[in-house]
Amino acid sequence: MVVNELNALNVQQAVTVDGDVEIRTGGNLVLETLTAGAGGNALLVSGGNITQTTGKLGASFLEATANGGIRLITAVDSANISASGAQSGSIEIFEDDDITLLDIDTVQGAIEVLAGGLIEAVDVATTGAWTALTSR
Repeated sequence: MVVNELNALNVQQAVTVDGDVEIRTGGNLVLETLTAGAGGNALLVSGGNITQTTGKLGASFLEATANGGIRLITAVDSANISASGAQSGSIEIFEDDDITLLDIDTVQGAIEVLAGGLIEAVDVATTGAWTALTSR
């Protein structure tokens, strides 16, 4: 599934049975439920913020890039996440279980990852405030 939007976008539900989900927006991206089924990957690119306050993002691999901040509720195996634009903000990830952080970075904000299992941090960097990786 591929969605391209020039402006902001609210996604209530995006689900595939056995494929990837790719969403690109020129403005803010607000998610509720996103499921890339059967080992599928999720690619999110936003010209603004990427936010999620309800629902869950499920995928094997997540790649999220935003010009603003990123806040996601996830059930993913591994992730590359970048808040790297001129308006970049904090990165907040709330993971159900184990997660491998392959490449997580932000220019101006903090990084916070709270996981229900183990966190493997390969490359995590911020020039902003602070980094907190917490396993429950």
